[in-house]
Amino acid sequence: MRVMLAKVGFYIRVKIFDSDITHGETLMLNRQNAITQTLHGFSHANNNAGQSLMKSITQQESKIK
Repeated sequence: MRVMLAKVGFYIRVKIFDSDITHGETLMLNRQNAITQTLHGFSHANNNAGQSLMKSITQQESKIK
């Protein structure tokens, strides 16, 4: 799984690439919603995916501030 973040004004765009998602999914929401919605989207598939996604978001977020 690969996650890309980009800061766009007050929003953070989260782009997710996963073996199950061929086209990649883009979420453009405020920070809290982005994390909540993204984790919710993966929670049904794999809890570990959600945890690694959260870690990846946090790491990348610190780089774009």
